[in-house]
Amino acid sequence: NYLNDKWIRSYDGFDHVVDFDKATQAANNPDRLNEAYDSGDHLHPSKEGGKAMAEAIDVGKFIKREEV
Repeated sequence: NYLNDKWIRSYDGFDHVVDFDKATQAANNPDRLNEAYDSGDHLHPSKEGGKAMAEAIDVGKFIKREEV
């Protein structure tokens, strides 16, 4: 839902946010799932949608760095 997404994107209490909504939304209508990622029910992602979501994850954010 739009308000939840807006709050999560703007809240500074998280170390990092993976925005699966942005990774899978339609370019011409951000309220809709991109057809290329739609499993057919207009709600759940297909395998390609899952791939897009996986690619949206910056794994570097999960690596603990030594403090210099």
